[in-house]
Amino acid sequence: MRNRTTYWAVTHSERDPQTGLGALIPTKGNPTSASDMYRVLGYTQTGHEGWNSCFTDVNTCVSLARIIEGKVGSWDDINAAETALQLLMWHDRVDVLIPAFKQESGSLKPYVRCDPERSQLSFELFNPLQPHDQMYVIEKVLVEDGIIKSSNYRDSSIIEVSVQEASKTYLNTTELQASALSSIALDFGVPAYLTEPRLESNFDKAGYFSRLYKALRSDWYSSHYMPPEIESSVRLPPLIAIVLSRASNRDSIPQAIFQLREELNPVRREILRLNEVIAGPYNQVELEQEWRRRTQSFEAIFAASRYQGSKVILPLLKLYKAFRKPVDELIKIFNPYFKSDDPSKLANRTVTGRIFSNLLVTDSMHCLLLRRTC
Repeated sequence: MRNRTTYWAVTHSERDPQTGLGALIPTKGNPTSASDMYRVLGYTQTGHEGWNSCFTDVNTCVSLARIIEGKVGSWDDINAAETALQLLMWHDRVDVLIPAFKQESGSLKPYVRCDPERSQLSFELFNPLQPHDQMYVIEKVLVEDGIIKSSNYRDSSIIEVSVQEASKTYLNTTELQASALSSIALDFGVPAYLTEPRLESNFDKAGYFSRLYKALRSDWYSSHYMPPEIESSVRLPPLIAIVLSRASNRDSIPQAIFQLREELNPVRREILRLNEVIAGPYNQVELEQEWRRRTQSFEAIFAASRYQGSKVILPLLKLYKAFRKPVDELIKIFNPYFKSDDPSKLANRTVTGRIFSNLLVTDSMHCLLLRRTC
C-alpha cells in the first residue's frame, strides 16, 4: 500500500522526552491522524502522491447516510449527499477533515475532536475509499479543572470556556481553523468535496471528473422537456436519481451505491488517463484539441440518453451498413470539430460518455420519491 503520511518540517517536538510518545489521538470509526499546524514550517511529502484521492468533511459523510436513514431535513442535505456520491464515484481514497484543538492539562496532552457524531452507516458507506480522518490543528490550549485558561493562538475565542462546550462550537467560533481546513486541499493539489457552510470546496483540482459532472448536472436541470411533477416540483440531482433508480427501498440503497461504483471503474480509469494527458508532453494546441474532443463527448451525454434514434452502442456497426468507406466516417466522428444529428456519436467518443448516456435513463422523479423514500 502507498504511504499516505504527510511529512512535515516543524519548529520543535512535543513528544514526551522520556517515552517518546506524542499526544493521544481519539478515533471515531476511521483511523485518525493529527498535524500541529502551529509548529509547521512546511512539508516534504503530502501523502497523496500516486493516489486518486480527495478531501471531504463530516457533513458530507452524514448527509449521504441521512438519505438512507430517512433523516433528510432540507434541500441542502440532498445536495450534500449528491456531493458525497461524486467523491464515491470518482475517487479511490478520501481523507475526512476534522476540526480539533490540542489541550494540555498536567501531564496529559490529548487532542480534542470538534466534529459531530456520525452513524455507523455514515462510516460504512465510504469504506471503498479507505477513509481516514485528518485533524489539522492550529491551537494548543492550557486547561485547568476542565476550563480553558490560555492559548498559543492570540485571537482564541475559547478562553474561559469549558473543553466540552468549546468542542461543540469550535468550527463556528474559530475562523482560522475553517481557513486551515479549506486551504489544505488547495496547498496539496487535491480536490475537496466540502458541504460544511464554513468550509470552501475545491472541485477544479479533479480535472476531467469536474468537467464531466458539470456537464451532466447542467443538462440534467436545464432540459426544456421536463414533464410537470405530481404533488411536487422536486428534481433530484443526477447521481442520486441513478442510485435510487436501482434501489427498490431504503435498505437496498447502500448496495446500489456500491454496485454503481463498481460499474464506474472504467470511467475512473479513463478519466485518470485523461487527467494525466493534461500534464503530458503535448503543446497547447494539442491539449486544446484533446480538451475539445473530450468535452464534446461529456456535453453530449444527456442528449444521447434522450435520443430516439438508433441505440447501437458501437457506431461502426451502423456505419458499415450506410457507407462504402466506414473508416473515413469514423475519422470524421473522432475529429474534435465534427458535429452530428445523433448525439450518441459524440458521447461514444469516450467510455465515460457511453456509460453515462445509459445511466441517465432513470425512473421518473415521482416514482423515485414515492417508492425509494418509504
